[in-house]
Formats: sequence, C-alpha cells, structure tokens
Amino acid sequence: MNPSTAQNINTAERIVRLAFSFTLVIVPFIVDTPLGDLALLPLLAIYPGLTAALGWDPLLAAATTLRRRGHDSAAGNRHGLAGRA
Repeated sequence: MNPSTAQNINTAERIVRLAFSFTLVIVPFIVDTPLGDLALLPLLAIYPGLTAALGWDPLLAAATTLRRRGHDSAAGNRHGLAGRA
C-alpha cells in the first residue's frame, strides 16, 4: 500500500465522524419513548465509527477516483476499452 494513501480523512473530519457515531449509539439509550426504528441507530454508527478509527473512507476514495477519471476523460485521455480499435 502506498503510504501517502493510507489515510484519506484528516484529523478534524475523524473527530466529527467519531462524535457523530457516538451520538448515534447514545440516542437510543437516552430517549424515554419506545425505540421502534431508533434501535437501528447503533447499526448506522458502524460505518462512521470505523472510518473515523481507521482514517480511511472507501466511498470517499472511490468518489475521488471517479472524479479524477472524469477530469482525465474531459482532458482527452482515454480509459478502458473506449476509443480502442
């Protein structure tokens, strides 16, 4: 793995994701009403919690790669099988 791409989330974003994940886990424990769909919030906390802990967001990496490829294609660079004879 390339060391420069080991993390794609900065420290501030990691803190925000960790706080968001913590909030999603805590909310079902502090409400006084029947949980219903609120019981699913801790499951939703898994993704932001893991990306905060690892410093790597695969969806962000995929979006960045697609965005870069789009700019390359607009510049006239060909990718894949398109344009091959």
